[in-house]
Amino acid sequence: MIPLRTCLIALALAFSAAAAPAGPGEADFQAFAQRVKLDPAELEACKKISPKLFEMLSNRDNWAKWAKTIHERVGIFTPCEVRLMLVDEPKRDYFGKGGFLSKLGSHIKINLPTVPKEPERYFEEHMVHELTHVMHYTICVSGGAPDWLQEGVAQYAAEQYSRIARIRGGIVPITDLPANLKGIPQYARALLFFEYLEKVHGADKLRAAMKAIVAEK
Repeated sequence: MIPLRTCLIALALAFSAAAAPAGPGEADFQAFAQRVKLDPAELEACKKISPKLFEMLSNRDNWAKWAKTIHERVGIFTPCEVRLMLVDEPKRDYFGKGGFLSKLGSHIKINLPTVPKEPERYFEEHMVHELTHVMHYTICVSGGAPDWLQEGVAQYAAEQYSRIARIRGGIVPITDLPANLKGIPQYARALLFFEYLEKVHGADKLRAAMKAIVAEK
C-alpha cells in the first residue's frame, strides 16, 4: 500500500509536468476486447434476468469502448486478459466488483440477483468503474493507493456523478478519509476530490497525475 504522502507527491509532480502523449489506439482497444473471457452459460443466465445487460456484455465493441473511455479519462490502459464472472449470490448486496486477481487473470464479477434493482442507465457506469479497477490492479498488483483514492479514480473514469447527490455529513478533509473506504458517502467524496482537481488543474494534468500514481509500485 502506497502512503497518502507518496500519492500526493505524485500528484504534485504530475501537475507540474506536461501532459503525456496518447498511447494505445483503436486496434489496441479492439484487441483487448477480443481477449475478454465470456462464459456462454453465464451470459444465457444473464439474458433471462436482463436482456439489456446481456446485450451490453456480449458485444465486444462495448468492451473496446470502455477501455478507450478509461484511457481517455484517467490515462490507464493495459492489454490484460479479463474474465467476466456472472454469479448467483442472493445473500450478497453488491452489483459488481472488479480488479481482483487469480491464476486465471483479472476478474470482473457481476452478481445477477442484484441486477433487477439497478437502473439500466447505470450498467455502463458500473462496467467502466469495475474495468478501471482491473486496469489499475493489473498494472500495480498491490493496488498501489488507499482504497478511497482507487475508488475515486474508478468513479471519475465512469463519471458516476449520481453518487455525489447521496453524500451525507458535510465536508471531510482528504486526510480524514479512511484508507479502507466504506459506504457511498466516502465514494462520493473521493469522486468530488478528483472533480476539484480537474477544475483547478485541468483534465490533461489530472490524467498525468493518475498515471504517476499507478506507476508507483
